[in-house]
Amino acid sequence: MNKNLLIFGNTELAEVSYFYFDKFSDYNIKGFVVDEEYFDSKKFLGKNNYVTSEITNNNFKNDNNIFLAIGYSKNNLIRTEKYNYFKKSGFNFASFISDKSSIFTNLIGENCFILEDNTIQPFTSVGNNTILWSGNHIGHHSKIGNNCFISSHVVISGNCIVGDNTFIGVNSSIADRTNIGKSCFIGMGVNITKDIDDEAKVTIKNNSQYL
Repeated sequence: MNKNLLIFGNTELAEVSYFYFDKFSDYNIKGFVVDEEYFDSKKFLGKNNYVTSEITNNNFKNDNNIFLAIGYSKNNLIRTEKYNYFKKSGFNFASFISDKSSIFTNLIGENCFILEDNTIQPFTSVGNNTILWSGNHIGHHSKIGNNCFISSHVVISGNCIVGDNTFIGVNSSIADRTNIGKSCFIGMGVNITKDIDDEAKVTIKNNSQYL
């Protein structure tokens, strides 16, 4: 298996991704990739910096995996678009799964970023292109969709479904057997006990309808 890695992005998330892949994986980080409008230097963190159009040739595709260090802007839409672009271009994706987390499932997709102190219980699945920041609990038999971003100290109870492209904020909790629709935004500190439709925006101020 090819263990060279390109990281897409030049933001703080790219810097954090570099730290984890460099310190805690056996990937050899070859450089970073950005779109042309964001290219302002040939180096980033001491590594080569490439323009997206440069790396779609076979030499890059065959010799390097890629990881998309892109956050939850526009309900994860930007990360989704780049995932689809590089998937169509023929790249293989890397995931980072911290060995300081407790993972009891093999059903985790590609281009995932799962940091320390996550507990992912048995019979749970995590889709492609999904980020779980540190310290979350994902209960048994739950399904986390593609292109999601789950921030820190989120509790998702058993038998829940989280739809694609959903963001869940810090210290939120979801009761067991609750379905969260696609492209939802759940703010900080929200407790949810009822199903949520697609594209819902739930904050502490409007949370009463979901209790």
